[in-house]
Amino acid sequence: MHSKPLTYLACPYTSPSRLERCRRYTEVTDAFAVLTKEKGWAIFSPITSSHPLHERGLDGDWRFWRRIDTAYLRVSKRMVVLTLPGWESSVGVQAEIKIAKKFKIPVFYMHPSTYTLTKRP
Repeated sequence: MHSKPLTYLACPYTSPSRLERCRRYTEVTDAFAVLTKEKGWAIFSPITSSHPLHERGLDGDWRFWRRIDTAYLRVSKRMVVLTLPGWESSVGVQAEIKIAKKFKIPVFYMHPSTYTLTKRP
């Protein structure tokens, strides 16, 4: 039997502001730490993984990251959306939610200041 060990942690990232991208990276990485410590979940956060690469010149929009993020979603047992401002209009986050639902992966929403998880935003 194939196990799905990961929890996929999504949040908005793209912004013309480097400061905003760095803030989003910090906030999602903090949520990653909370979920790991409090839930014991194995987390994959595309922003935690890709932000340092972006800072070193690896650029790419959702079209670039779609294949990579879809592969991680396929082996995830749940998805958590960190509801930072902009998550509802984020092309990447909305596409990730759609992919999760296609794969019948439950989607949870996490409030960024309380780290509370809910089934609805």
